Amino acid sequence: MSNVTDKLAKYNISIKKLIQTPDHQSKTATIVMTTHKTTEINIQKCLRIIDKNKDVLKFPTFIRIHG
Repeated sequence: MSNVTDKLAKYNISIKKLIQTPDHQSKTATIVMTTHKTTEINIQKCLRIIDKNKDVLKFPTFIRIHG
């Protein structure tokens, strides 16, 4: 998790909410997070780097939230 948060910090992305759901059988976890307002370009760049992390099993999904 610290690898992910380090990358978020590099792109000035701060976490607003985070939910981590462990799967004890496969020893993995699903992580859902919302961020404070940021630029989409920073999110896209950060996601590309996070995807290269060997501990990330699936490409992160980005959903834009307005409000």
